Amino acid sequence: MNTTNDAIDIIWKKLNTTVKQQITGDVYKLNRRINSDKEDIVINSLPISPDFPESCVVNVNIYVPNISVKIYGKVDNTMPDTLRLKQLTKLVRQQLESVSEAHYIYSYDGQAVIPSPETNEYYSNIRVYFVFAGEEAAMTEE
Repeated sequence: MNTTNDAIDIIWKKLNTTVKQQITGDVYKLNRRINSDKEDIVINSLPISPDFPESCVVNVNIYVPNISVKIYGKVDNTMPDTLRLKQLTKLVRQQLESVSEAHYIYSYDGQAVIPSPETNEYYSNIRVYFVFAGEEAAMTEE
């Protein structure tokens, strides 16, 4: 039996080795550091199906701090950094297009930019459709 943690671990390992050097922050599982003002990637999951083959949707959330602009002589830091969101989304999406291994497959399933009122910034959400194709995924957590 596989779990959502197995899928998260697999995606985390991929992004932690291929994308981490391109962001100012870190790649996290489930939650990011409180009050982070860095570019961070957070990987979490929707529930895994109880049927065979087991499947779930893994969310990859790319957080980018807002930019500061001067509007009518006042500094406004509520503007999303759309250029950086676009760059990082493209970079991460290239890593998650389609992968087929012995015990699992995953592929890109959609994307949206979402405001985060709690952090006063925006994040790009990439959905990855994940299917465990065999017995348990052979993964060791880093």
